[in-house]
Amino acid sequence: MGSTFPKSRTRRVFPNSGPSRCLNVEGKIFFSVMARRLTQYLMTNKRLGDSDSSKALTGEAMKLLGNAAYGETLTNKSKHTDVSYCLGDNTFIDRSNFQLCGMDTDSLYLALSSDNLSDVVRPHLRLKFYSVYDQWFPSETCPAHKSTFISTE
Repeated sequence: MGSTFPKSRTRRVFPNSGPSRCLNVEGKIFFSVMARRLTQYLMTNKRLGDSDSSKALTGEAMKLLGNAAYGETLTNKSKHTDVSYCLGDNTFIDRSNFQLCGMDTDSLYLALSSDNLSDVVRPHLRLKFYSVYDQWFPSETCPAHKSTFISTE
C-alpha cells in the first residue's frame, strides 16, 4: 500500500509531498478503517454475550478488549503527572493516620483516622497542601479567591 512517483530528468521539490507524506495519509485511512471494524466486531460480540447467557464469557472478554483499547489509545496523557512518594516528614499525612484498604488498576482505597482529610494533614505542611489541593481534588474556590482559601484553612 504505497504510492510511487515516476522519475523525471529534472528534479523538483514539492512542499508537503513525497512518499512518506502519502504513507502517513494512507496509514491514517487504514487505521481508521481498522478501528471502525474492530469497534463493530467488539460491539456485536458484546451484545451477543448480553443476549445469550452461554456466550457471556465472550461478551465480557469483548468488553475488556474494548476498554483496554480505549484506555490506551484515547487517554489524554498530556495531563498525567509523575508522582513520587516521600518518606519521613515530607508527606502531607503521617503514616499512622491512614491505612491502605485496597487497590485496583486505576484506584487506591485508603482508610483515614479522621472523618475529614484536612484534619490529618500535618500542621507545618498545611499551606503547601492547600496550594496543590486543586491539582488532586475538585477546587473549593475559584482561582481569584484561592489565596484567601489557603490562608483561612
